[in-house]
Amino acid sequence: MPFRTNELLKKSDLVIDEGPLVERVLRSSGEDKGAESAVSIVGSKTIGQLIDQIFRINSKIKENNGRYDKALSNEYHRLCRWISNTKHDSFIQSVLEHTATERPDEIALLAVLISRHGGSVERQSLGLDATAYDHATAAVLRWAQTLLASPEATRAQFAEIAQAAERLESPALVPVLQELLSEDLERRKRAMKEFLDARKNGRHIQNDAQMSWTLQYRRAFAAIGDDQTVRIMKAYLPNHDFGVDAAYVLKAVWIKSQRAKEDSGFIRSWPDFSVVPNEYTKRQSRTGVETQGCVNDILSVVDDIIKSDAQDADYRHALKLATIAFSMPYVDKADMIRSLLQLPLPAIEKQDFLNALVISGEVISSEIVLQGIDELLEKAKTNPWMLQEQDGWRLNAWLRLLPFTEAAGSILDVVARLEDRYLVPWKLRGLLSALSYAPSVEAENVLSELAKRDERFLNEYDWLAALTKRNTLTAARILLDLVCNASFSGKRGSHDRMDFVNKLSALMNSHEQFRQEVYERFPRVTGSPANSILEHAIANAADADGVLLLVRVGTAQDKRFRGTALYTALRHVLVGQTTIESSGMQQLYSLPAPELRKNLFDMVVNGNAAESRLATECLTVIDEIRDDYGHVESEPRHPNIEMGVPWPQIVLAKPI
Repeated sequence: MPFRTNELLKKSDLVIDEGPLVERVLRSSGEDKGAESAVSIVGSKTIGQLIDQIFRINSKIKENNGRYDKALSNEYHRLCRWISNTKHDSFIQSVLEHTATERPDEIALLAVLISRHGGSVERQSLGLDATAYDHATAAVLRWAQTLLASPEATRAQFAEIAQAAERLESPALVPVLQELLSEDLERRKRAMKEFLDARKNGRHIQNDAQMSWTLQYRRAFAAIGDDQTVRIMKAYLPNHDFGVDAAYVLKAVWIKSQRAKEDSGFIRSWPDFSVVPNEYTKRQSRTGVETQGCVNDILSVVDDIIKSDAQDADYRHALKLATIAFSMPYVDKADMIRSLLQLPLPAIEKQDFLNALVISGEVISSEIVLQGIDELLEKAKTNPWMLQEQDGWRLNAWLRLLPFTEAAGSILDVVARLEDRYLVPWKLRGLLSALSYAPSVEAENVLSELAKRDERFLNEYDWLAALTKRNTLTAARILLDLVCNASFSGKRGSHDRMDFVNKLSALMNSHEQFRQEVYERFPRVTGSPANSILEHAIANAADADGVLLLVRVGTAQDKRFRGTALYTALRHVLVGQTTIESSGMQQLYSLPAPELRKNLFDMVVNGNAAESRLATECLTVIDEIRDDYGHVESEPRHPNIEMGVPWPQIVLAKPI
């Protein structure tokens, strides 16, 4: 079958419910690719027969009393996958024909099919027409009420209803979702009590006490996100079992209300410090930031908790709520932040809250970060595995916060206290990444000092990336000094020459002063490995002065045109590019350069033989580039054409 045939068929108007293709689908054992594609066009009658098949498979699995049967499991998942690839309208019609069942296992299975239909990881709305939407909502509501009334229904089956409700996004389901959630939380409390009582008596029992399905309810409420949902979530905020999930629902509702939505398609790691520079600038300027309503609602509950005679569990709950609140826009919360950081809890309990503050653009106190590091090092004396497990992630989680404190230089003091085995550069990539986004100017000095103390950092790509991402004049100078350092250039390991070329040229484009410093340094590194790097960096960021400099230095080194980076430099000066929005392709066009041609012509006339030869080749190449990309009308072919002087005949000296 051609690639993505299923998608093409699913978008077509073709629907079949009888004939050889239908027989092929119903009799298939799963190895038939043609039958798998044909599922995309079968009608409600055929889908109903597939649902009956999966009901029978499910009954057989239950009869095994928990014993795993690979064949049955494979068949179950195949049928689920096939049904999920059917057309929406035919699928819903078929499901509605099965709504009469009152068996909890069949109800849960129908809910599973609804939640998985389309195979979408994002689980967007099913997008049904109004009639099908109303019927499906009524069916899910009836199933939920049936499960609530059934003594056989399980918490897992309740959660399947929540997942089906997420795909429908129907406000009519909010009250019954609340009932299911309330029953789920109550049953879990009972199960946990039974489990703990049994363990106290030396017995072991199996129940679902350790299972939490709050995520399924959170996603369902967030998908609906209407006013009644918001009211219910606010009421749940003080609840230790669902309060944090309720806060996440409020945040999801706020995100959905924003006009600009990020849809990069990539899953970002947390904490994502790449947003810090922008958030820090906004917070310092106090522009474009205001406190969202749900932030105040959450922090009001937090304030009530920390002002009461609370227990440690209450304080932890308050910190979790605050972490969510401070991940949304807010202003003037310094007193609340101070109160939360002073809660009588170990520093590790406040780490997520500190990360949220950093991402929101706050400068955090180094005192609490150093306290967290001290607590970890103290525990590691009796539990060394805490520093060794997974490359020391616990230590790195604290170290990467230090760049965002008021004393970023304290990183060097902490590093001096650690054993060498914890300071291997590749183990500190989290710290290096954080330094690249830190608002403090001390970050460059820290990066430079780390490299001075341990030259292994110079061969670590993340160290170089952190330095250049700073995009400051200080960072640019540090990089230039390193490139021009003969001993460093000779020991490069993981860095390709083009790494330095690209990063230097980018910094030259960002800082005009740095460009001039590179121009001044270039003639002085003749004969060293840095010569080639600087030459190509100048070419990649060339302006007219850069081209003339390359000519002069090339002449001094007695280079032929092809032995230089002049063609690259000329092309950068003479050819511009712009993106064609409709296609995403680049359009190339000629840029005027009359002064450059005039100065090159002056070299031809007044320079020495070697300089004249190289300048002549540059002028020739300029004409060739103009032939390729078009001439510029405002640029005279003869540099002095307005004077009416004929083009002089140049007699070049013979090469030595």
